[in-house]
Amino acid sequence: MNYFYVYAYLREDGTPYYIGKGKKNRAYLNNRAIPKPVDLHKIQIIQNNLTEETAFDLECKLIAYYGRKDTGTGILRNRTNGGEGVSGRIDSEETIQKRVAKNLGKKRTAEQKQRMSLAQKTRPAREYSEEKKDDIAKKISDTHKGKPKSEEHKKKLSDYFLGRSNGKRSEETKMKMRKPKSEETKMKMRKPKTPEHIQAIRDAKAKNKASF
Repeated sequence: MNYFYVYAYLREDGTPYYIGKGKKNRAYLNNRAIPKPVDLHKIQIIQNNLTEETAFDLECKLIAYYGRKDTGTGILRNRTNGGEGVSGRIDSEETIQKRVAKNLGKKRTAEQKQRMSLAQKTRPAREYSEEKKDDIAKKISDTHKGKPKSEEHKKKLSDYFLGRSNGKRSEETKMKMRKPKSEETKMKMRKPKTPEHIQAIRDAKAKNKASF
């Protein structure tokens, strides 16, 4: 249904400082990070009677046209590129710390947990370049490197891997294992291991044992 509209908050000089999409009285509400103008005449409805998809599209185009202050591309105080979700959002370190402090130790109800779980499952997956994926993997690895594991954590890991290596294999796995190996594969398996290779295997086993 065509219930939606796109609006702008204007400065005294008539330039927009915020572009938004909404319906009903959303443009006039106060509960937002970007305050509305004191003078309500500075709230401009750019286009109304839109479908939600059309409103999202127009919002994105206007934000791209005027640019964002936080990214150094323009004059708007928007913190995202518009549209559905938080695409392009950049939070300051102070904002992140405030959010962490606010949620630290907070107990959520079963209903809240279910809503959060559903939101994560239905959220579209982000597309990253291979370079970005490697960077993320390295940051995660560095974060956990050298971190001592509690006895409870060790038990959970032990139980997890124990359940995965219980000797039960699917029929598909069994068929793959029964499949005759090529001569090339057989030659590789027969190839004698160098002393360096043997030592590397021993070091890896020792490291894995020590991590538990």
